[in-house]
Amino acid sequence: MALIGQALIRDVPNEYSIYREKEFTFNGIRQLNRNGLLWDNSLNVDGIKTGHTDKAGYNLVASATEGQMRLISAVMGGRTFKGRESESKKLLTWGFRFFETVNPD
Repeated sequence: MALIGQALIRDVPNEYSIYREKEFTFNGIRQLNRNGLLWDNSLNVDGIKTGHTDKAGYNLVASATEGQMRLISAVMGGRTFKGRESESKKLLTWGFRFFETVNPD
């Protein structure tokens, strides 16, 4: 799922921009984005995809940027929608803290 998210960001950046929208109205019906990390001011999250089924649980593929670094987290099988957000936030925070962007020479 993270690789699909990476391809989405890389290959169709204009379309990807819709994933950061917190809400939209279509046909008179207001819809909120179910990615709660979009409202978290401690991270610069800009997408990607939430999902839930009884069998698969609560899932979240999230992307965030910090400076020139972009990270993508994939959390599958969460027990609650808040749990998937919490685990995604932990992964992204950890990644930004312990990884750095390296440009090959």
